[in-house]
Amino acid sequence: MATLEEAAAAADARLAQLKMPANASLQEGQPLASDEQIYLADTVTPLLRHRQQTLSAIDVTSCVRIFRGMITNNKGPLDQRLREAVEAYDRAELFFATDCLLEKPLPGEAILSRAMNTLVGGEDLYGHLVWCECLGDIAKVVDAGVTCQDAVRMRCRVMEAIRRLQARKGSSRYKQVYILDLSEISLGSLLTSSKVRDMTKAIVGGANDFFPETLWKLFIVNAPFVFRSAYSVVSPMIHPTTKEKIKILGSSFLSEMEASGVPLTSIPRRLGGSCPDAPLVFEGLGPTTPPPVIPVQV
Repeated sequence: MATLEEAAAAADARLAQLKMPANASLQEGQPLASDEQIYLADTVTPLLRHRQQTLSAIDVTSCVRIFRGMITNNKGPLDQRLREAVEAYDRAELFFATDCLLEKPLPGEAILSRAMNTLVGGEDLYGHLVWCECLGDIAKVVDAGVTCQDAVRMRCRVMEAIRRLQARKGSSRYKQVYILDLSEISLGSLLTSSKVRDMTKAIVGGANDFFPETLWKLFIVNAPFVFRSAYSVVSPMIHPTTKEKIKILGSSFLSEMEASGVPLTSIPRRLGGSCPDAPLVFEGLGPTTPPPVIPVQV
């Protein structure tokens, strides 16, 4: 079995072949620089709901992730970036106040889980966790009486489980490779029912506000022609930074994923890879990471 150093060297060698940056070039996983810490302490913290207590309620990795996503790597106006950062930190404080994985399942949660069929794969060449879902018949979720608000809460539980699973692996990465399989999508109900469309939006993107800056790549695979046509219409309105992370692919997607640094050994077998299909489970992931206070003094 290869050592960690040998595995990292092999990954960088493959990245070089693909003409992609080496692992060491990624900012992700690095602590905040001095200027970032000063801005967090002097500008962001005074605007938070509970100031330093807000940061103390969030694990260090999430503090860094939110700052980098909302401030450092955001290309919008500075006042907008600051406002979004404050909102994200305040949301995170409320989210981490309770352990959502210990909550009892909400009515209809099992139906939503079956509709999404979440599987965990391996890692890409940068160490990002690979996971996939298959968007099934969302009309059944609507018929079960699940509200969009409850669906967002259910999806937060999934995202938190993924976050903890990644942390348990000891990875310095906090972003993920997400594969959304549309091979079983029910286009009929999606096109004719506004309730199904609203529920689909809640399921696919509703939890994103609670987990900013966690997406490395999004592969939408087995996308039918009508979906790809619709995406081509709306894509000019998507932020360029976000659009760079998204790939809309048909049924021949494995070579494209390999070219993007996702080896077949990390892709679940259900999608044609060689990684065993491992359903996501909440049990055994432990409590939320103990939140040490992020150092903001320099």
